[in-house]
Amino acid sequence: MSTTADIFGDLNGLLISVDELLQISTAREAPNIASDLGAETQLNDALDFFIDALNQLAGKVDKLRDPLLQADTVVAGFEIIAGSLSDLGEGQAFLELTKFFELPDAPFQSFLDGIHKSGVYLKAGLGLSDNLPAPEDLRDTIRRLKSLGGSLEELKAKPALPPSTQTALTNATTGGNSS
Repeated sequence: MSTTADIFGDLNGLLISVDELLQISTAREAPNIASDLGAETQLNDALDFFIDALNQLAGKVDKLRDPLLQADTVVAGFEIIAGSLSDLGEGQAFLELTKFFELPDAPFQSFLDGIHKSGVYLKAGLGLSDNLPAPEDLRDTIRRLKSLGGSLEELKAKPALPPSTQTALTNATTGGNSS
């Protein structure tokens, strides 16, 4: 079963692979192919759509960072509590008190066992937090989404100049003489 952390790890791997794919020479020919077909506008519109989608996704992922940072802080606090309960439940400090007051420790053993078990259960519950992505993973995902958007931006075709603009440029550079 995949955890949320696994999903973000896989997403980061996919983003890296797609970005690397866009760097190969064949992908870099997309603007030239679009120009040859007269489809610069369609290519650019499609790329703008994907770039916008990646930017929106990066924004949504960024909104997850604060709750994950808070969850990370809460988990750290509960880990301290779980460790303290386990240590107290082992009974060493409590046994010293019973010896000091010359009390039998047997009546308190079930109490100590309960405290120890609560620490164990809390630690097991905290293991679920391993399913959450780390805040650094989200930062990496946002960076990779933006990088992929930049790679897509580089693939945009430069629209050909309209014929009237080309004639005006030719006349301007040749002084109006066509030879």
